[in-house]
Amino acid sequence: MAETTTMTEQAVQTPPPTLAETEGKKLSELTINDVKTALRIDYTTDDGLLPTLMSAAYAFILDRTGLTKAEADTFPQLCHAYFCICSDMYDVREATVQTDKLNPTVRTILNQVSVPEVLIC
Repeated sequence: MAETTTMTEQAVQTPPPTLAETEGKKLSELTINDVKTALRIDYTTDDGLLPTLMSAAYAFILDRTGLTKAEADTFPQLCHAYFCICSDMYDVREATVQTDKLNPTVRTILNQVSVPEVLIC
């Protein structure tokens, strides 16, 4: 007779990754599970939305820094900026913008690694 498990038992058997497990990953290696852990999302309802936010956050970082994908992978601090951007986009899903100010932490990190022609003031 086949043994069945409940959803709760399955969750216990395969715990989500911790942020510590994302350390050492390159920006291009971050997964939806890494983002869900950073954003403290433990459900699957928004799994269809997250890849779109992840793509937009990645493109935003490359655009704002002037770095190539390979160059961005050499700066581990960009992973934190990426999680912050994903979080901001996840939390604010409105058509109207209340502020055009960039998160100060994200701005600082992006300025640290930006090519000189693209510094963000």
